[in-house]
Amino acid sequence: MRSHPFQRQPELAAFMDEKEYESFLEKDAKRVAANVAEDKAESLDRKIRTEQKLQEPDNERIEKWKDEQKGLKEKVEALRKEAGGEVNIQQLLGGWEAIPAGTEMDHRMRLRGANETELAWAFFALHRLAREGRIGAHESAGERVFPRRICASSGR
Repeated sequence: MRSHPFQRQPELAAFMDEKEYESFLEKDAKRVAANVAEDKAESLDRKIRTEQKLQEPDNERIEKWKDEQKGLKEKVEALRKEAGGEVNIQQLLGGWEAIPAGTEMDHRMRLRGANETELAWAFFALHRLAREGRIGAHESAGERVFPRRICASSGR
């Protein structure tokens, strides 16, 4: 489950209207509840399939689990409808836009007339931005946003 930006950087909340922030947190809590209910429904589905494979399945138990699963799926749908989406990244945050997971991006960077120190600072800045979740992946894979080869006019 993805955390919302205010968990990673609480100071961002200061840029939102208080009512919008409260609404965001309320919707996020509904999404979390929906995710938990969805996990329970998936767990029940595995139980049902396992029980059905037995030579003598307990059909009464299977029906009970199916009824419970149906209730959970209805709860998931209702909570997600109230929350306005499936995951918190879908919430509107003052002009922010989410890029779907798995989107391949082609990043390019050109440094002209950069010396060794400027090149080092450029790498440091990109590395820090990637680690803080501002570009590319948020975790250890964030460095993948770097081009495979960076050419500086100094020939380094």
